[in-house]
Amino acid sequence: MQVLGESIAELKAEAAASTKTRDVVKDITVAIGVANSKYVLDLESTNTGIRTAVSTMTADILLTRTHIRQVTAVTVDSEIQEYIDGR
Repeated sequence: MQVLGESIAELKAEAAASTKTRDVVKDITVAIGVANSKYVLDLESTNTGIRTAVSTMTADILLTRTHIRQVTAVTVDSEIQEYIDGR
């Protein structure tokens, strides 16, 4: 009878340990999920920031190109006029 009692006690201890292990694994899984969610949000925020910066730089480059073309056109027109006037 004592052997049966010891076996039952061992089974109860194993069951309790198993339940604790499951709870720990569950807590770890939840913590990983939360960390991953924060990481994904940080990545999305960084990505948005990079896209905004690239978009702004692209607009600035296009505007600069337009200004360069305008200056070039004025310079060429001026040189043509000087050539015509110098004849």
